[in-house]
Amino acid sequence: MEYVINGIYSFKIKNVFKDYCELIDEINGGKTYLQNTTNLKLLKNQILKCKILDNKGNHPKVELVDLTDIIKKEDVKIDSSALARILSAEEVKWNYRDFIKLI
Repeated sequence: MEYVINGIYSFKIKNVFKDYCELIDEINGGKTYLQNTTNLKLLKNQILKCKILDNKGNHPKVELVDLTDIIKKEDVKIDSSALARILSAEEVKWNYRDFIKLI
């Protein structure tokens, strides 16, 4: 697929890794990688709008342009007093592994 430089395309997240994610273009059949995603909460199958920066090589270089449906990890915080209230609730029994995943 020949992408137009500075064109905006929709990509679906195929896989999420620590600091990048693999994207697929379901309409045109292309595949690429979005770099530097460490501070973004991205989910598999989520649709992202990306701008094409470079069209050379096997995969186009892309930049995320629409943050509307994306939550930055630093925006998801819990107050320490709220956490203490949750943990001290007697009727709540926490599975240790599930709790760690939640945090």
